[in-house]
Amino acid sequence: MPSLDDLRKIIIQIDGKGYKAYKDIEGSFNCNEYTLIIDHVSGDPFASPSRLRVQIPIEKAGFPSDTFENKSREIALRDFMTRFFFDASKRFCKGNRGTGKSGIISIDRPGQEILERTSAKITAKIVEARFVMGLPAFGRKIAGRHAAEMFFEELPKIIRTSLYYDNLDENKLYKHIKTAEDADFIREQLDTLGLAAFVADGSILPRKSGIDDRPLDLNKSIPFESPKSMRIKISLPNLGDITGMGIPFGITLVVGGGYHGKSTLL
Repeated sequence: MPSLDDLRKIIIQIDGKGYKAYKDIEGSFNCNEYTLIIDHVSGDPFASPSRLRVQIPIEKAGFPSDTFENKSREIALRDFMTRFFFDASKRFCKGNRGTGKSGIISIDRPGQEILERTSAKITAKIVEARFVMGLPAFGRKIAGRHAAEMFFEELPKIIRTSLYYDNLDENKLYKHIKTAEDADFIREQLDTLGLAAFVADGSILPRKSGIDDRPLDLNKSIPFESPKSMRIKISLPNLGDITGMGIPFGITLVVGGGYHGKSTLL
């Protein structure tokens, strides 16, 4: 397999050539601790950015097996890595430089929901992240110096910051995967409990406004409190016993004025 030095040589050779010469860097490169795979190189700086992957052996990435021991935790871990990769790309990538989409390094941007994503993958053997790069050019001429900066300075920092367990916030990671696991557990229990939905005591509105999906500030909101007539208790695998409102199967009428949260509750 070609090495990182081989990639550097190719970039030096194609510097100043037409943009399509970037096709010469397609393939896999051994970067010592990880493998860089350039799946598809865009033929034009104004087109969709080029698609890349990085693969790290699981023993080097260092994620404990309990962080992905079941489907809930695996999905949450992949979601977590995607978030940190996105944040790191904003921190270390200088962004647009040159023509079109030149200079960007990015990955799928998650909202607040924890979802199964194709942007990250983890198995018993590897950790993988799938992302895009806008290979730099001025006009349609390859900007080799900027490309080298992206591949050999910016990208390694992004990878080290987001895809190695020792460089992540352990408490945040476990809170993320345990929250997802508990939420999935509740969803799985609804049928058994005869419930259409469950709202935990202490819940707050999940978004600040219709255009801002960040949760409301805890200091500016009133946490939900279930009516005693509908209050039930559920024992979660991580958080333990919680209480909340169980909405039973059947017909339930939710009433209130405009913008009072009826749709949000649904």
